[in-house]
Amino acid sequence: MSTRITRLVPSAVAAVVLIGVLAALYAKSSAVDVEKRSRVEGYVRQLKQVDAEWNVDVLKSRMGINANYDPLVSPLPKLRTLRAKLAHELAGVTDPEIAPALAAVGATIDHKTDLIERFKSENAILRNSLRYAPTAVSELDARIDAATRADPARAALLNALGNRADETLTGILRYNLFPDRSTAATLATEVATLVPLAAGVGDDVGDSLTNFVRHAQVILAQREVGDAVLGNILAAPIDADADRLGSAFDRDFTVSLEKSNRYRHLLLAYASLLLALLAYVGYRLVRSFRVIARVNHELKDANESLERRVHQRTEELSRALDDLKESESQLVQNEKMASLGQMVAGVAHEINTPLAYVRSSLETVQTHFDGFVREFVGAMTRLVDLMRSPETPDTEISDQFETAVAIRDRLDEIPVADEIASLLKDGVHGVDEISGIVVNLKDFSRRDRSQMSRCAIEDCLASTLQIAKPVLAGRHLRRLFAPTTPIQCAPSRINQIFLNLITNAAQATGEEGLITLVTRMADAQHVVVEVMDNGSGIPDDVLPKIFDPFFTTKSVGEGTGLGLSIVYKIVEQHGGSIRVHSRPGVGTKFTVVFPVASGESSALDSQPVPEIDIAA
Repeated sequence: MSTRITRLVPSAVAAVVLIGVLAALYAKSSAVDVEKRSRVEGYVRQLKQVDAEWNVDVLKSRMGINANYDPLVSPLPKLRTLRAKLAHELAGVTDPEIAPALAAVGATIDHKTDLIERFKSENAILRNSLRYAPTAVSELDARIDAATRADPARAALLNALGNRADETLTGILRYNLFPDRSTAATLATEVATLVPLAAGVGDDVGDSLTNFVRHAQVILAQREVGDAVLGNILAAPIDADADRLGSAFDRDFTVSLEKSNRYRHLLLAYASLLLALLAYVGYRLVRSFRVIARVNHELKDANESLERRVHQRTEELSRALDDLKESESQLVQNEKMASLGQMVAGVAHEINTPLAYVRSSLETVQTHFDGFVREFVGAMTRLVDLMRSPETPDTEISDQFETAVAIRDRLDEIPVADEIASLLKDGVHGVDEISGIVVNLKDFSRRDRSQMSRCAIEDCLASTLQIAKPVLAGRHLRRLFAPTTPIQCAPSRINQIFLNLITNAAQATGEEGLITLVTRMADAQHVVVEVMDNGSGIPDDVLPKIFDPFFTTKSVGEGTGLGLSIVYKIVEQHGGSIRVHSRPGVGTKFTVVFPVASGESSALDSQPVPEIDIAA
């Protein structure tokens, strides 16, 4: 016994080392968080979008389109929230540019907030004077009419004064729409010449003229100050800081992705090496079986012919049986490793499919942004540039506005935004599928196979089907799942049962075959799972032997004959039972009964369970 333990220790240590290296390579190859990149890019994009909308609202307030200043205040919480989210996502990123870029974003937001507050104050004064300047001129005209009726001799002087005030008001209002320095200087001179006239036209007319002059001077001064503040607001580099932050994160992500790809290549090479090792072990086991058969034959001949060698041959047979038991134990372990190798080989194909339509969705989104959206943004930018230039004719502004409206109408006719949202949703769904595949693979390959927990049979089937997708390619799968009570079990071992049964069904049906999975309650304490196929069936002379260890109908090297034997042992360890019903040329059905409570012996072994016909 001690000798056997001594011989098993190196094998056990080697198996642990091999599995440990495989797990380490897998962890390294899966270290890149692709979802984090999507979140960071989304937050950067939202940050730039909110800043752009903020600038548009400032321009609207400047032109008097906004009724109040609420739109200038509402973006601030959004910007600070987005910056906090970016800081949280980038907490573990090592690129040295991340921290300065985050600080720059925060400082620019604070600086722009101060400029907005100053703009609100300056613009309020300007809008107040623009509102009251026409009223002051109207009041001046009314008082000039009254003074003219009272003193006709001064009518010419007073009417000339009123005309100058009207012309000055017109010039100020035009200057407010199309400001330039030369016009401001001319109007300032004109307003200054009106100041001394207030003293010689009487108190009423003089007060009205003085009131108008005061508002005109405020408009000229505040327009220049407001334009300077507005220029500083629009020049605040939130967009550039966000791009700098995104570029720094992209550099770090690219480095991490390249490192992950290197480990992925190592993982594939290592998996190939393990498969080759398993093939070699299988070859050695086949040779061992042949040696055992030869030894048994020699023992039989020796017992018949040489009585004196009975004792010697008996001892040799005993040693051979011990070797056989050790070989059986190794073969069971190899069966488990073969399942793991199959999962590792198939996971790349399963991940490629969702990756393909994630890429397709993103490329379509890019096409839309390079098309109508970019054209619309260009038209709007051109319109804003024309409106800011004082030399631009009104007709050119009107034409550009009509061009922007036409592009806007085309965007309404083609639901670009809805399609982009749908494509992004498909991309997120693809990423979720990849995540689900990785989680299922981790759960299925878990080493602690004896850990018991309550688990729904349907969840185990779903996890197994995810892993078995390459095996099921081309087959039709039908699920007939009735509500069942969760059972106490080792989920990874239950997955091994279903993987073996589903794989056998797939191999029996071939392309275009039908595999049916049924879950139901036999009674309140027992759950029934049925795996049916419409394949070739099992011959009557083979059916009684399918659960025997090492029995297989496959060619040498294609199967170990331990798959169904392991299934039978796992079901038995869970206190359940398994039965098989097959009709050659019609199909096969495996019926597995699990007790809800762990360790309970199946009370249905001697009782009939309602059957579903395999030909149904």
